[in-house]
Amino acid sequence: MYCSMFLKRNILRFVRNLLCFVITLFLIIIYMEQRYHKTSLLVEIPESAYKFISFEQRDTQHSDITTLKRLIKSYNEAERIHNNIDFGPGLNDSTVIVIFVHKISVHLKYLIASLSNIQGIQDVLVIFSHAFYDININKLIEQIDFCRVLQIFYPYSIQLYPNVFPGNDEQQRRGRSVRRACLGSCIDRNSQKAEKKHHWWWTANMVFENLSSVDVTNGNIVFFLNEDQYLLEDFLYMVIYMKKAAKSMPECEMISLGTIGSNNIAVGKDTYRLELTTWEPKYHSDVLGFDLSTWNTIVSHFDLFCLIDDYSWARSLQYISLNRLEGNKFKVISSKVPRSFTTKCGAYDLTNCGEFEGIYKALHIQKLSRSNMFPPLLEIKNNVELIDDIDNTVTENNGGWNDIRDREFCSNMTISKVKKLLLDMKTQFM
Repeated sequence: MYCSMFLKRNILRFVRNLLCFVITLFLIIIYMEQRYHKTSLLVEIPESAYKFISFEQRDTQHSDITTLKRLIKSYNEAERIHNNIDFGPGLNDSTVIVIFVHKISVHLKYLIASLSNIQGIQDVLVIFSHAFYDININKLIEQIDFCRVLQIFYPYSIQLYPNVFPGNDEQQRRGRSVRRACLGSCIDRNSQKAEKKHHWWWTANMVFENLSSVDVTNGNIVFFLNEDQYLLEDFLYMVIYMKKAAKSMPECEMISLGTIGSNNIAVGKDTYRLELTTWEPKYHSDVLGFDLSTWNTIVSHFDLFCLIDDYSWARSLQYISLNRLEGNKFKVISSKVPRSFTTKCGAYDLTNCGEFEGIYKALHIQKLSRSNMFPPLLEIKNNVELIDDIDNTVTENNGGWNDIRDREFCSNMTISKVKKLLLDMKTQFM
């Protein structure tokens, strides 16, 4: 009896230990497979780009606000284009890529790595528009040796105005609205959200109107994107042919090669398909390109952009599209399979959402799409209407933009351009 119970306990102990061993081994195998998968994806990045993703930031002494303002002013006035000697002034109609940078991150490193791998990047001017001054970011960007680079700095950032408008003023920090400066139902102003719209508008005005070293008068397409994008190798190849296609369709005013993150994208298929549709910020604002002609249309409706109670620059642009004098909405030509993917993990349906998960997802998409890149022929599907196109009005705004100071500040960035447009119109009819 005793021997039988002893034997039974030993068997149970053995089974329990064996089960623990099997489960542990199974988890190790899964971990190793995932690690191998992620390591194999790094092969997608050329060795020449390793210096960007391995860049290590160092602790630096922060300058006082007065010094920062002086530095930023000197940077913006100098308009120094790096690598200009190596690559020359560029083609007359060369593409311009504008990247909005906030703080140094792993996303920015991988974006730069992806830029280095794009065919034809040597002919492009890349403009980094910063909302935060950081020596580490400057050192990272200084390592770029594959194209011409220009850095500009938003001079009205929260970093420079932490305690006064357009940053967080005293009333905001105490949680009180500035009632006298608000319209209608006044809610607390969110300076971080407001800054994004101001930053986008200031940057667009700088690129199209105020940079003497940048010429965008020859039909140049200027693309705007955030630092959390990863561009595929045939990005510029597609831009060239989409630009040609757009010229044959007068109603087309924008080009889009990005989209919100999704696991449902037809990766590896339909890389040759293009669609002409109504511009919709939900689908077409991640990587948005347009030329000076479209910008003139946008800026001539600055009041719609600046006065709509919406802190989102993309939704404000949509408000122009729905209400502009011409009466027709912006049309965009887009690639059915995007050539840019966000590296933000939250954009994908991923179980584990770590810092690198979105990056691995983008690299995986590039790997699956590689054999279908650089399509020899493109097929255009005209007038594809999205479900959202049925609604001709913005029925619900994001809000956060009913502070008169934000509206006036936004409008004042464009006053000189509007005066010039009015003067040109007056000259035409004299």
